[in-house]
Amino acid sequence: MDNTIRVFSGRAFRPEDIEMIKWARKTYPNLPRHEFAATVCELLGWTTPAGNAKMIQCAAFLEKLEAEGIIQLPPINKMK
Repeated sequence: MDNTIRVFSGRAFRPEDIEMIKWARKTYPNLPRHEFAATVCELLGWTTPAGNAKMIQCAAFLEKLEAEGIIQLPPINKMK
């Protein structure tokens, strides 16, 4: 049985994937957005065929989850 709850950028996400993202956010509350996205890519094994983390797609997915109220991301680090 397929327990996919959403698809984003060609990747199917299961409920346990979303729970893992929530867990990671609670476990690593001080990571900047970029590092948090890299951590999520690593935990999900979300990579390109060449093995590089899909950082842009992951960051966009995390922002979508934040917009839906599922997680709260760290503030955007604006360079001065």
